[in-house]
Amino acid sequence: MITIRKLQSLPRKTRLRKTVHLLEMLQRDCVAGRPLDVRYLREMAELVRDDERLGERLREAARVASEVRAPSVSASPPTTGTPEPPEPRVARETCRAIDALRNALLAELGREPAEWDLLLPEDGGLDRGARRVRDFFVYLEDLRSPYNVGAVFRTAESFGVRAIYLSPDTPRPDHPRAARSSMGATGLIPWRVCALEEAIEDAAATAADSTEAGAAPSGPVVPIFALETGGRVLGEVKLPEPGMVVLGSEELGVSPPALSLAEQSAGRVSIPMAGAKASLNVSVAFGILAYAWWSA
Repeated sequence: MITIRKLQSLPRKTRLRKTVHLLEMLQRDCVAGRPLDVRYLREMAELVRDDERLGERLREAARVASEVRAPSVSASPPTTGTPEPPEPRVARETCRAIDALRNALLAELGREPAEWDLLLPEDGGLDRGARRVRDFFVYLEDLRSPYNVGAVFRTAESFGVRAIYLSPDTPRPDHPRAARSSMGATGLIPWRVCALEEAIEDAAATAADSTEAGAAPSGPVVPIFALETGGRVLGEVKLPEPGMVVLGSEELGVSPPALSLAEQSAGRVSIPMAGAKASLNVSVAFGILAYAWWSA
């Protein structure tokens, strides 16, 4: 890393931007439990703390970071014994101090972070085979926001969805913004772009393959239902498994043809709300439904 002396010699704006980058590197080490050069962190925080042109919130965050207590990296490893790991509480406080300083600097630079900029614990590579899946299927019909697509994937991964299907006009999961907001979930859930009728057929085949000993289930293999207003109240209806939920456009909801197919199958399900607007973001609404589906 750049020396503190070199960092101090940089033009002020450049120094602040470079400090954000260095704090990000330190925070990744801290969150991952790797050794942390606390002396370097303290000296860097002192540069920010002593800059009287910066805001009080930022300088206070720098003061806290300049006083962290976690052990620093030794230039040469000990010859005997095993070094004691830092106390979990101290490690958490250190990570939070770095995070607070980094985000205060970002705010000073006019760069408030989006969710995909947050530094989450490293997962070391997610194992698709470790997922506990259920015969839950999701069809995204004409969603417009790639952020919502990614958020649906993230929630679906958490609650055992087996596969997700997307209409041709829905942003693909490999869209950069969808991939970012999914936090890696788009690489864990099988997905396919197709018409709703094709999705129903594919989900039926997939559900049939997952039944024990290949036993053919009786009746419709995968009932479909729409998450839409004007339906039966979530919590008062048994959600089907296998089953497929249709999530509609953020602006227009589920299309009439898709609603018609749902009404001929498992109908429509609605989330009761108490607000005057009585409206939820599609990914938030799916999160409520997914938990109810999983826990039923």
